Amino acid sequence: MIEEPPILTLRRPTRRPSAQQLAAFADVPTGFVVDAMTGQEALSHSIRAIQDDRHVVGSALTAWNGAGDVLATLAAIHLCQPGDVLVAAVDGARDNAAAGDRVCGMAKNAGAVALVTDGSI
Repeated sequence: MIEEPPILTLRRPTRRPSAQQLAAFADVPTGFVVDAMTGQEALSHSIRAIQDDRHVVGSALTAWNGAGDVLATLAAIHLCQPGDVLVAAVDGARDNAAAGDRVCGMAKNAGAVALVTDGSI
Protein backbone atom coordinates (compact mmCIF):
# COMPACT_ATOMS: atom_id res chain seq x y z
CA MET A 1 0.00 0.00 0.00
CA ILE A 2 1.31 3.46 -0.87
CA GLU A 3 1.58 5.64 2.20
CA GLU A 4 1.10 9.36 2.42
CA PRO A 5 4.47 11.07 1.90
CA PRO A 6 5.99 12.66 4.97
CA ILE A 7 5.71 16.41 5.34
CA LEU A 8 9.06 17.94 4.56
CA THR A 9 10.02 21.34 5.89
CA LEU A 10 13.13 23.03 4.51
CA ARG A 11 14.69 25.83 6.49
CA ARG A 12 17.49 27.62 4.74
CA PRO A 13 20.32 28.44 7.12
CA THR A 14 20.14 32.13 7.97
CA ARG A 15 23.43 32.43 9.83
CA ARG A 16 26.65 30.65 9.00
CA PRO A 17 30.01 30.89 10.70
CA SER A 18 32.60 32.97 8.90
CA ALA A 19 35.68 31.40 7.34
CA GLN A 20 37.69 32.99 10.16
CA GLN A 21 35.52 31.34 12.82
CA LEU A 22 35.79 27.94 11.15
CA ALA A 23 39.56 28.31 10.77
CA ALA A 24 39.81 28.82 14.54
CA PHE A 25 38.62 25.21 14.99
CA ALA A 26 40.96 23.68 12.40
CA ASP A 27 43.37 22.14 14.91
CA VAL A 28 41.08 21.80 17.94
CA PRO A 29 40.31 18.20 19.00
CA THR A 30 36.62 17.36 19.00
CA GLY A 31 36.74 16.41 22.69
CA PHE A 32 37.81 19.94 23.60
CA VAL A 33 34.85 21.42 21.72
CA VAL A 34 32.42 19.01 23.40
CA ASP A 35 33.89 19.80 26.83
CA ALA A 36 33.55 23.54 26.15
CA MET A 37 29.89 22.91 25.34
CA THR A 38 29.51 21.01 28.66
CA GLY A 39 28.76 17.80 26.76
CA GLN A 40 25.74 19.27 24.98
CA GLU A 41 25.11 18.19 21.38
CA ALA A 42 27.86 15.55 21.36
CA LEU A 43 27.44 12.71 18.90
CA SER A 44 27.11 9.13 20.08
CA HIS A 45 30.39 7.35 20.74
CA SER A 46 29.24 4.68 18.28
CA ILE A 47 29.60 7.07 15.32
CA ARG A 48 32.99 6.44 13.77
CA ALA A 49 34.92 7.79 10.80
CA ILE A 50 35.22 5.50 7.79
CA GLN A 51 38.81 6.74 7.47
CA ASP A 52 40.62 7.20 10.79
CA ASP A 53 42.87 9.97 9.48
CA ARG A 54 39.99 12.30 8.53
CA HIS A 55 39.56 15.62 10.31
CA VAL A 56 37.02 18.07 8.99
CA VAL A 57 35.78 21.49 10.01
CA GLY A 58 32.69 23.02 8.51
CA SER A 59 29.29 24.49 9.06
CA ALA A 60 26.79 21.76 10.02
CA LEU A 61 23.79 21.40 7.76
CA THR A 62 21.34 19.06 9.47
CA ALA A 63 18.73 16.76 7.95
CA TRP A 64 16.36 14.80 10.16
CA ASN A 65 15.00 11.73 8.42
CA GLY A 66 12.77 9.05 9.80
CA ALA A 67 14.15 5.54 10.14
CA GLY A 68 14.68 4.04 6.69
CA ASP A 69 14.20 7.38 4.94
CA VAL A 70 16.60 9.71 3.11
CA LEU A 71 14.19 12.35 1.78
CA ALA A 72 15.44 15.13 4.10
CA THR A 73 19.06 14.28 3.25
CA LEU A 74 18.36 14.54 -0.47
CA ALA A 75 16.59 17.87 0.07
CA ALA A 76 19.44 19.17 2.25
CA ILE A 77 21.96 18.46 -0.50
CA HIS A 78 20.30 21.25 -2.48
CA LEU A 79 21.03 23.66 0.41
CA CYS A 80 24.69 22.63 0.74
CA GLN A 81 27.34 25.27 0.30
CA PRO A 82 31.05 24.64 -0.14
CA GLY A 83 32.57 23.60 3.18
CA ASP A 84 29.36 22.30 4.79
CA VAL A 85 29.23 19.12 6.85
CA LEU A 86 25.96 17.33 6.06
CA VAL A 87 24.58 15.69 9.21
CA ALA A 88 21.91 13.10 8.32
CA ALA A 89 20.01 11.73 11.31
CA VAL A 90 17.98 8.54 10.88
CA ASP A 91 17.17 7.79 14.53
CA GLY A 92 20.04 5.29 14.64
CA ALA A 93 18.27 2.92 12.23
CA ARG A 94 20.53 0.13 11.00
CA ASP A 95 18.14 -1.78 8.71
CA ASN A 96 18.62 0.56 5.73
CA ALA A 97 21.49 2.65 4.52
CA ALA A 98 21.34 6.31 5.52
CA ALA A 99 23.56 7.10 2.51
CA GLY A 100 25.65 5.34 -0.08
CA ASP A 101 28.02 6.13 -2.92
CA ARG A 102 25.51 8.15 -4.90
CA VAL A 103 24.22 10.26 -2.01
CA CYS A 104 27.76 10.90 -0.79
CA GLY A 105 28.80 11.81 -4.34
CA MET A 106 25.88 14.20 -4.68
CA ALA A 107 26.80 15.85 -1.36
CA LYS A 108 30.44 16.13 -2.44
CA ASN A 109 29.42 17.66 -5.78
CA ALA A 110 27.32 20.21 -3.86
CA GLY A 111 30.38 21.23 -1.83
CA ALA A 112 30.00 19.18 1.36
CA VAL A 113 33.29 18.23 3.00
CA ALA A 114 31.78 15.36 4.99
CA LEU A 115 28.60 13.43 5.68
CA VAL A 116 27.92 12.38 9.27
CA THR A 117 25.10 10.01 10.16
CA ASP A 118 23.86 7.87 13.02
CA GLY A 119 22.80 5.20 10.51
CA SER A 120 24.51 2.69 8.30
CA ILE A 121 26.61 3.68 5.31
